[in-house]
Amino acid sequence: MDFSKKKLKNILSLSVSNNVFDGSATLTFYLLFATFPIFFLALQLGSALYINNFSFFSYIYNNLPKEINTVIKEIAVQVSAYKVSGVWGFLIVFFSLWSVLNAISAVMRQFNKIYKLKDTPSSLKQRFTGLKVLLYFIVLILLPYSLLEGVSLAASFVPYFKWVSGIENLLLMTIKNITMILAPFFFSAILFKIAVNKKIKLKQTYVGAGTATILIIIATKLFGYYIASFTDYSILYGGLGAAMLLITWLYILSYALMVGCVVNFVYYGKV
Repeated sequence: MDFSKKKLKNILSLSVSNNVFDGSATLTFYLLFATFPIFFLALQLGSALYINNFSFFSYIYNNLPKEINTVIKEIAVQVSAYKVSGVWGFLIVFFSLWSVLNAISAVMRQFNKIYKLKDTPSSLKQRFTGLKVLLYFIVLILLPYSLLEGVSLAASFVPYFKWVSGIENLLLMTIKNITMILAPFFFSAILFKIAVNKKIKLKQTYVGAGTATILIIIATKLFGYYIASFTDYSILYGGLGAAMLLITWLYILSYALMVGCVVNFVYYGKV
């Protein structure tokens, strides 16, 4: 793909004119308030699919940056403590889902601003589109999890030899590393395709999705190095240190998605 000086200049110019930093902060706000509901919905989905919640949550936070594992584990523990049923349980699930869809709608609004498009006038249609994004997200989470569980299950049926354990560990590590790259890439691509209020081919999102994925991986690594080497959030923020780590990481994700959307617009916005 042609990353010429003109393209890069347009990307920088559009990032400034669309105020990507403020847009990222807006997304961070919505994503933060959707974090607890997302875990609650994951718990309900896991129960419905007869998935071991401890194993599932372990898979989730073990594939996230080490620096925010603590707060993710705390959220998982708190969510797991909720036992709901009946009408009250239905209401909690409904409002949790609504919170998540509101966050996705916020992403859609920011993307449409970049494409200079009007938002979908129907709030119901926006939520329906958000529901499609959420379903794709669930599939992208469950697919690698199922592969990991399948490898472990298959290994348990194989007669025990030293080489079996080695192959199992190699497969698990390979799947995990591939997942950490492909999952954000395909989710970003699907998000860029669905969230924008115009018809976009999936292949026209790959440049932006690749950019967002690279930014997420590099920025997360640098953020982790910064936390480990230069500062201690617990000293600066006390008991809120873990929450500040989560907010900062969510801002990194939001900024990467916004830049990825700008890149897509520069390359394919007029197609």
